[in-house]
Amino acid sequence: MPGERRIGPDDGVERRCKLGGLKRAKTEGKALGCPSTLNDKQKQDVRDNLAAGMSVSAVARKFITSRQTIMRVRYEP
Repeated sequence: MPGERRIGPDDGVERRCKLGGLKRAKTEGKALGCPSTLNDKQKQDVRDNLAAGMSVSAVARKFITSRQTIMRVRYEP
């Protein structure tokens, strides 16, 4: 109905609770977000391939992942 306020995900309460939970998890040292597509050895292999002159697209095809993932690994500290 017009003018009737609905309570739902946009009311802010759910968002505040979720953010509080994420903040707590982060302080506990838990990893947030999706798990990495590549493990540490694969990341080093990606860096080695790039250093050897292989293109980003070729490396992405070799590791069956996206170009963006390869670019992210390239610029990781």
